[in-house]
Amino acid sequence: MAYDKLSGAVLRSVDLTGANLHRADLTSATMPAANLTNANLTNANLTGANATNAIFTGANMNATNLSNANLRYANLTGANMVNDNLSNTNMTSANLTGANMAGADLTGAQLWDAILPGANLSFANINGAGLGTSNLAGAILNGAHAEFTPAYLAAADLSGAKLTNANLSGANLSWANLSYATMNSTNLSGANLSAANLSGAKLPFATLSNANLEGADLSGANLLMTDLTGVIWGANTKCPDGTFSQDHGNSCSGNLRY
Repeated sequence: MAYDKLSGAVLRSVDLTGANLHRADLTSATMPAANLTNANLTNANLTGANATNAIFTGANMNATNLSNANLRYANLTGANMVNDNLSNTNMTSANLTGANMAGADLTGAQLWDAILPGANLSFANINGAGLGTSNLAGAILNGAHAEFTPAYLAAADLSGAKLTNANLSGANLSWANLSYATMNSTNLSGANLSAANLSGAKLPFATLSNANLEGADLSGANLLMTDLTGVIWGANTKCPDGTFSQDHGNSCSGNLRY
């Protein structure tokens, strides 16, 4: 079915396992619960498609246009989605375990409660993306960027994630789990990290200027050469050395060695 024009097609619960849909036009298609396991969707156009609960496990979707599509509860485990257009796509509660979304455009995408452990989002555009309460444990976000509209990652699980050289300036990471995350040279200027778990995190040469760290857990964190200009420490922040900010005049600036 390569190059097929299926715009507006009704494909509800259709089995398209292994189908060749390279460059297919599926704009505004209705395909909830469709099975596209291992399908070839490279360069396909699924703009505005309804694919709730659809199965894309292992599908090849590189350079696919999924902008404004509805992928709520979809299974995209292990899918290849390199350089995809996912702007304003709804992926709430979708399963993206191990998916490769390197270089994807996730501007304004909704990934609330999404499952993304081990997913690759390196150099992805996450401007204005909603990733609150999502599971990004062990995910790769090296070079991911949200320089224009801050990303929302409140209460997200980023434990063990790789965020080297990522730009998360102004991001909301309150209550996020960033324990043992690698954030070398990451830009977190102005970010909200209040009550975040940064225990054991690696932040050498990172920028946290004007970030809010009130109530955060920084025990064992590596802050070597980290820019902490104007940081809001507040009370109840656990310093890298295990002491608390309120014991040092509401600051951890002199207790950064772990």
